[in-house]
Order: sequence, then structure tokens, then C-alpha cells
Amino acid sequence: MKILYIAPAANPHSIRWIENLYACIGYGVFDITWVSFERPRHEEALSGKNFSVDYIYLPRDFFKLFLTKKDYDFCHVQSLARYLLPLFFLYNHRIRLILTAWGSDIYAARKNRIIKWLQDIMFRQASALTGDSKEMCNCLEDISRSRCVYRINFGTDCNVYKPNSIFLGIPNESVKSGKYILSTRNFYPVYDIGTLIKAYSLLQESQRIEYPLILVGKGPEREVLISLAASLGIKDNLIMPGYIPYNQLPSIYSNCTAYISTALSDAGLAASTAEAMACGALSIVTNVKENSAWVSESLGTGYLFEPGDYISLHKYIHKLICISISERNHISENARRMIYTYSNSVVESAKFLNIINSIKDF
Repeated sequence: MKILYIAPAANPHSIRWIENLYACIGYGVFDITWVSFERPRHEEALSGKNFSVDYIYLPRDFFKLFLTKKDYDFCHVQSLARYLLPLFFLYNHRIRLILTAWGSDIYAARKNRIIKWLQDIMFRQASALTGDSKEMCNCLEDISRSRCVYRINFGTDCNVYKPNSIFLGIPNESVKSGKYILSTRNFYPVYDIGTLIKAYSLLQESQRIEYPLILVGKGPEREVLISLAASLGIKDNLIMPGYIPYNQLPSIYSNCTAYISTALSDAGLAASTAEAMACGALSIVTNVKENSAWVSESLGTGYLFEPGDYISLHKYIHKLICISISERNHISENARRMIYTYSNSVVESAKFLNIINSIKDF
């Protein structure tokens, strides 16, 4: 199967999508031309499998776009802002086009006139559009006036993301003993990591706990967050390890005291939150978009708080520190069951494969 794949190669979700799709098909060889504005962190992530990958890095390989072959079975674009630009040089009417929108593509990027214009053009050319929430799919239907809109969750590999008592990675005694607060959202304004730092500082003021705050991620607000932690007197309690290989993430999720997402907006359930839940992490997440359908006290899968409300977040973190082992186990099992049942990568990849098969003959 020949695929033109246009997606951020440094994003682990892009790599896992290809791996999960191949696992679903289970035969043959993927001949992939992968166009990206960034390099993958680990190109070996696709080695040793039945993948033949030709990377085109932009802008360095711009002229290579004109030389690439055109006989693809389909083209899949993930992230519909600047990643639509290469389509102007690669797209022709014989290629079946599938576009996958991420939350920021619709809720933020369309405010840019050029991106909105690009999207409107390519939405009309697409054989199928996919989103990972009901609201996203409704928006895509309204914008594109297309009925070929499908809900496909990113999906979580529940064979990889599962409870794991063996801790890997961060050399810290409190961390090794499973006493730490965790966030894996990147350092951008939309993820509002400052709210978590403020909540954690309240926790230190009231309880003086020996639970470090681990912020796994990257982004332009890193120094701002360090300064905020210093001003609140908790800089020494902060661990910012940067990038962690995704094969180590399951153990980090599994052993945390609490996983926190302070995002001001998500499309569907964030991939990182789904991964944490699949590992049995006890989650506290913002009450935005569809999060309440996945995480809530009534479902027994975790806790919700309103965006920016660091006082409520502080109370929920304290609650998770104090609950009994039996309560922790109950929430942990419910969280994993939720993801295994409703956001399993095997199921979501099968849905995507059905879309591919349905557009082949048109």
C-alpha cells in the first residue's frame, strides 16, 4: 500500500498512527512518503517493521516535492494548518484525500485568513474528513458541507499503555516510590500549566508534602513556568525532564499519585489523558469539550475541575493523596476499562481502514 502521509514527524502520535494502522491491516508492506516540517525524534521507531519510509523535510527538501511519485493509494494529512501547504505541490485529483483535523486546526487556526482559505479549498477536494469528537465532526460538517465526516479517535495502544509497577526513567527517590504529581501537556498557553503550578504551591503551603511535581513536555513557556515556580517558592520541588521516550511513559503514568491536565481546550479526549487512564493513572482534568464523558466522579474514572480554578485543583490533588488503596484501585480499574472499551487503537484503526476501503473504488 502506497501512502502519502503529511504530518508532524516529531509528534509521537503521528508515528503511532502509522504503526497502529499497519497492525490493523496485518499484511504487506507500507510504502510511505512522509512529508514533515520537522524530523522525527527517533526514526528507528519505524525500523524493523514492514515500512519503507521516504522522509521529505520542509523547507530543506522543498524541490523534492516536485519529484515525488504520484501513484498513491491515498493521502492522509494530520493537522490542517501549515500541513496543508505541501498539498498544493503534491495533490492531484487521482489521489484519494483524507484530512484529519486536530482541535487547534478548527478552534484556533481558522482565525488566520490564509489557513481558512487553504482549509476551505482542501475540504472540497477531500474524500473523507475525520475528527476525534462529536463537536469537531459537527464543525467539519458545517464548514465543509460534506457528509463524508467520520469520528475517529486517535486511539490508545492498550497493550503498550497498561499498568506497570516497574518504574523507569527519572532518578528521584520520591518518584521511584510512586509519590509524584504528573503532567505531560506541553508548555503552551492553551495547556495552562501555570494553573497546576499554583495549585501545587497551595498544596505545599498547607501540607508540605514530599511529592515532586513532574512536568514532562516542551514549549516556549518553559522559562516562564520556571520563574513562576521560583516566585512561589517551589522551584526545588519541580522536575522538568524534557522529552521522555514513549516506551518509558507507561511506567511514569502507572506510578504517579495523580495525572493532571489543565488544558483550556481539547478536541476530544487528549491522547496523553487517554494514555494515562489506560495505565490506570488517577486523573484530574479540566471540564472542557468532551472530557466529562470520559473522566468524572459519577463515572468513577477521575475528577473534573473548571479551567483555571487552581483552588479546586489543589483540593482534588490532596484528595487523591489521601484516599485509600481500595479507592485508588477502583478508580484505576474504571479508568483503564473506559479507554480499553471506547478508545482502543485497534478498534479506531479498523474504522479508519474501513474509510480507506470505502473510498478506493470511487
